[in-house]
Amino acid sequence: MGEAKRRKDLGLPPRKIDEDKLRREKGLPPKEIDKEKLKKNIKLTFSKYPFIPIIFYGLAIIVLIIGVLKIVNFYR
Repeated sequence: MGEAKRRKDLGLPPRKIDEDKLRREKGLPPKEIDKEKLKKNIKLTFSKYPFIPIIFYGLAIIVLIIGVLKIVNFYR
């Protein structure tokens, strides 16, 4: 007999499930994200490594240029 049926037969309420604990066990992020803490961490990382945004935007521009060139070559 399953736990749910046993609890029902005994007249006990359903078991409370800690959703945060379940999400951590499955490796999922929490439902509520602390945005201020996240912003603080990002600003701290960018101030510690100021070259990261330059690399990111440089790669984005390169990917954009390559994509446009491939589209132009495809329709020639």
